[in-house]
Amino acid sequence: MGRSSRRNRAPRTQRSLKAGMPPGVPVYVGAERSDPIHVAVLDYDHTHFLEVNSCTEVDLANLAQANTVTWVNVDGMHDPGLVERICQAFHVHPLWMEDLLNAASRPKAEWMQGQLLVMMRTVDVVENGDVTFESEQNGFVLGPGWVLAFQERAGDPWGPLRERLRSGTSTLRRGHADALLHALIDAVVDQYFIAIERLEVMADELEDRALTGTASDVPARFLSIKQDLAIIRAAVLPLRDAIGTILRGEDAILSAESRPLWQDLTDHVAQAHEATEALRERLVVALELHLAMTNHQLNDVMRLLTLVSTIFIPLTFIVGVYGMNFQHMPELELWWGYPGVWAVMGIIATGILAYYRRHGWL
Repeated sequence: MGRSSRRNRAPRTQRSLKAGMPPGVPVYVGAERSDPIHVAVLDYDHTHFLEVNSCTEVDLANLAQANTVTWVNVDGMHDPGLVERICQAFHVHPLWMEDLLNAASRPKAEWMQGQLLVMMRTVDVVENGDVTFESEQNGFVLGPGWVLAFQERAGDPWGPLRERLRSGTSTLRRGHADALLHALIDAVVDQYFIAIERLEVMADELEDRALTGTASDVPARFLSIKQDLAIIRAAVLPLRDAIGTILRGEDAILSAESRPLWQDLTDHVAQAHEATEALRERLVVALELHLAMTNHQLNDVMRLLTLVSTIFIPLTFIVGVYGMNFQHMPELELWWGYPGVWAVMGIIATGILAYYRRHGWL
């Protein structure tokens, strides 16, 4: 399975654009993109549902003041001006705009002025002849009655969530905005388990190959899977602290009904973290097993060579002695000299083999 050595390297970002600028200046820091940004809005309560694919800043500001739950989903964050206008409609702090525009932000959660910022990464499994793992930055801002979701590119795991909201029978239609945020993050965490399960299958294959001790590509496969695992670990590990920050947050936004959901999400993230650590140990053990099997096979070869050498050293000595060209060698004149030498060499070789077998070296 050929894989590019650069496949798992993070794309180059435009960090130099931020050099020398004051904090809070909206500048996109990430891989260069030219695809259009798409903004979709879902506004709902238990009796009302509205879905639009375009919305002005004035419309967004009016939705922010309504007594409904508003979900603004932005596919693409490489247009700082558009991101800034959307954030200003919901009075998002400029420092958070800077975080939302930074595709390399570390997963975290912060409370500020009655709002909540959550930065996290999604992990997608792409199977196109070869299995690859793609990571994408996501940013969420929770306010009173609304959730802003920013993604690097189109495509997300929230299709089933949208269908639940459209159906009108979901409990989310009667919930608060924090329940919507929980559902969004929970869907991303579910993607982690899908990626982990795929890596576990790859680890099983690696262990099977390691047991043979003859697969020369085991170290390369180990490095490749370890790089994929690092993508998942980078997304999961900081998220544990982020969920804890959310649970310690402001009661005015985090409703009592949703707190058990967030606690359950904490358990899911902990489970994902434990799974990544267990998988990391399995990979190390598989590599150590491969090295042990390789050394064992090498020892078998060395044992065989030693046995052959041990048998032929005395035989070589005998033929070397009788191969000398001295004139007076009595055994050379005897009629039984030649078969006698063969008999002595046979006895020596048989004796050495018997000695090895007696001591379990064969």
